[in-house]
Amino acid sequence: LVLTELVERATAHGFHALFARIVAGHEASIGLHAALGFEVVGTELEVGRKFGRWLDVTVMELILS
Repeated sequence: LVLTELVERATAHGFHALFARIVAGHEASIGLHAALGFEVVGTELEVGRKFGRWLDVTVMELILS
């Protein structure tokens, strides 16, 4: 998976944390990130817009070791 490779490369390059911003309610994407260790750290309310509708964004974080 591309996300797995991203996490591996970030770790190899000394990154301390990765963040993901996902449209709230996209459970498949949230689940994918959670399976790799990302945790929900917050929600940004009405920061995205699509098809004339305001969208909330779920913020997830992974602390790298």
